[in-house]
Amino acid sequence: MSRRWFFRCEEAERGPFEFMQLAQMMANEELRDHDEVREEDCDEWKTAGSVVGLHGAAMRILRDRAKGSDTIATTSSVGVPEPEVPVANAPTRSASSAAADRKPASVAGGTLNMSLGRQHLLPVFVVVVALLAGGVWIVNTVHQANRFPRPAHLTETPVEWSFPGIGAVSGFEFGILCVDIVIVCVLLWMFAARRIRRRRQ
Repeated sequence: MSRRWFFRCEEAERGPFEFMQLAQMMANEELRDHDEVREEDCDEWKTAGSVVGLHGAAMRILRDRAKGSDTIATTSSVGVPEPEVPVANAPTRSASSAAADRKPASVAGGTLNMSLGRQHLLPVFVVVVALLAGGVWIVNTVHQANRFPRPAHLTETPVEWSFPGIGAVSGFEFGILCVDIVIVCVLLWMFAARRIRRRRQ
């Protein structure tokens, strides 16, 4: 295969050629199966179609060409950039449309601020109501103690509880007062803890 070849067509001899050059010529249809070829050191002529491997080499060259053309076509179709739209022809947005787009965002922000404000006011409202209720209860207790003094038959009975400004109270009243004080303290603690947590965030 590495030796050189001659071929003749219509009594005209051409050469010498390498084996792959003959295959290239057969792929280009310059060399046909019925054309005669011979090796450089051989005087016997034979048809190109009878040379072992020549036809297969020509077919491989044709297949490589087909693959190369497909690759080039694919690359060209992918590499072609799409035409850009001129900036001048692009639709411009008016100031009114831009303001309309910004308006929902501002409305949403206002709604969020209102909801946060309500959340801040709720603990304060609860604490104020609890303080008012406790004050009303204390005032009512003082009023009832002054209105209904201790009966005479109970003067010898030891007083369960006695508070300055209120006087003698029963154990039940003392328990209610303690519960109110605990509720107010818990509400104040929750309010203070929430404010501290928000400041840290």
